Amino acid sequence: MSITAQSIHLWEFVRDLLLNSREGCNILRWEDRREGVFRVMKSDVLAQLWGERKRNKCMSYEKLSRALRHYYKTGILERVDGRLRYKFGEKAHGWREDRGPMHT
Repeated sequence: MSITAQSIHLWEFVRDLLLNSREGCNILRWEDRREGVFRVMKSDVLAQLWGERKRNKCMSYEKLSRALRHYYKTGILERVDGRLRYKFGEKAHGWREDRGPMHT
């Protein structure tokens, strides 16, 4: 893979895991694919994978989820009800199966 560990954003990492069903099926799950709603199934495994990707041995789900919530401010993710649930926002791209990226 040509992307360096430092150049990928967390939301893109999550998106790519969701889109690669073989790799991410036990870690993340679509709850409403059309609306972009997903659930973290194995928070500890997700944090471990992200920590490996970023070369951070101290990564925890607490730190990772704080970073995910930061995306609410930028419109990449939106708040949804329920524990470990997230939704891609209007600024996120590449997750829709029926449309290309939105341009704003």
